[in-house]
Amino acid sequence: MSKKNASLTVNADLSDLFIEQQPKQQRRLVAEGMPIEKALVTITRHMEATGFRERTISDYRLHVTHFAKITGR
Repeated sequence: MSKKNASLTVNADLSDLFIEQQPKQQRRLVAEGMPIEKALVTITRHMEATGFRERTISDYRLHVTHFAKITGR
């Protein structure tokens, strides 16, 4: 069984997630975030600092890189 790591825990109230609401007028969102490669370096550095195993980090890199490749990012 794997141990839980509190540094990556997200606390959010999702109680109203499935309540039907009136559709809002949608607008196109232009994301001006960082490139996925830079984000991958940042998150893997954080994973190393918090004590994740090398295998876990390497698997994470593999899956994120594969996702970027198949989505054309």
